[in-house]
Amino acid sequence: MGALGETPNTVLGERIERSQQFRTVVEMAMTFTQVGQQDWALTIDAVPRTDIERWQCLAEIACRIAGLTIIETRTPPPFVLSEDEKREIFEEAGRVMAARQRKLDEIPFSTPFRAFADDFED
Repeated sequence: MGALGETPNTVLGERIERSQQFRTVVEMAMTFTQVGQQDWALTIDAVPRTDIERWQCLAEIACRIAGLTIIETRTPPPFVLSEDEKREIFEEAGRVMAARQRKLDEIPFSTPFRAFADDFED
């Protein structure tokens, strides 16, 4: 996206990979940012269970091919939820889904559906 030499903290490009199974879920987002005149950062954000090592390896290869020197790499420890946090998230998801289902149940049949009502009466 951007051009070299722009002001610091300029996003130069990003790549987003979506889940093969659930296309609306982003599995990995990679952002290339200029942080100084001759310094850049490549950040990889991924959801749990993503093969982060694969993305790190591909990013490192691409950086070296582009002629960049890798000075430092950091991998934060995995984010782990406690059983109480998992249960709380699961319960909240259940409440949200139930509320949405109630809203769907409240939608009245529109006129086009009423036109077919006789076809389904016994």
